[in-house]
Amino acid sequence: MPPIRRHLAGSATGALLIGALALGWLAIGGAESATPSSALSAAEATAETHAGTAPAPISPSPASQGGFMPVVREWRTFTKKDGLPSNKVYAVRVGEDRVWVGTDAGVAYYRDGGWNTLTVADGLAHNVVLSIDVNEESGDVWLGTAGGLNRWSAGRLETFNQLNSGLANDVVYAVSTEGEYLWVATAAGAGRLNTYTGRWDIFNELNAPMHEPWTYGVHLHEGVAYIAAWGGGVLEYDSKTGQWRDHVDPDGEMEIDLFPDDGVVHDI
Repeated sequence: MPPIRRHLAGSATGALLIGALALGWLAIGGAESATPSSALSAAEATAETHAGTAPAPISPSPASQGGFMPVVREWRTFTKKDGLPSNKVYAVRVGEDRVWVGTDAGVAYYRDGGWNTLTVADGLAHNVVLSIDVNEESGDVWLGTAGGLNRWSAGRLETFNQLNSGLANDVVYAVSTEGEYLWVATAAGAGRLNTYTGRWDIFNELNAPMHEPWTYGVHLHEGVAYIAAWGGGVLEYDSKTGQWRDHVDPDGEMEIDLFPDDGVVHDI
């Protein structure tokens, strides 16, 4: 199994992602939809920032709804100086009253103007937190780490791993939760947990249309799970019918994309 770092560094997208995330976590303070002629120039925005003046209130207008690029008037950067445990950020998720941030030194949540950090000393499975999702019904926070899965509920951390649960692999790249179900993408296949019954189901190359067991992304929406699989494209699983559908590059060429607009650009 290729390590995390190798896959991230193996593509231009990964390199850009690493470069951006290494600077910390960015929050957009305000945005405006406007025509290009009304946008602040870079020099004006820089001068305003250094001067420490707050931008003028933005009044929405019908003309601003024409689909133009939003003009970001104010940015705020959070780093270790502000309370983050690390400047290397892998995941961000907004909950009901908190902003959760996964780093390589634990998970932090922002609440009431301050940061709080949870690490292995607090019960976290691993300090490298790769993915986060919040269940809208229960409020439980699910954390995918490099050493297992955590559920944060009522201020307590619970750990799921290969030894005490049906988790396929302890390296959890992605998590997604909806209703009673939780889906995870791991280094040995995708997994589904029914949080009401405790039942685990594992999906890999033996029972799903994927060529390799490595899965790196998952998103659950209205009962349908979308999984990013190594060499298998995007897989779609309908929980109601139990049917799979795969979305792969139709031209069958792994090195190049022969035909434009024919589907997924690549199977990896």
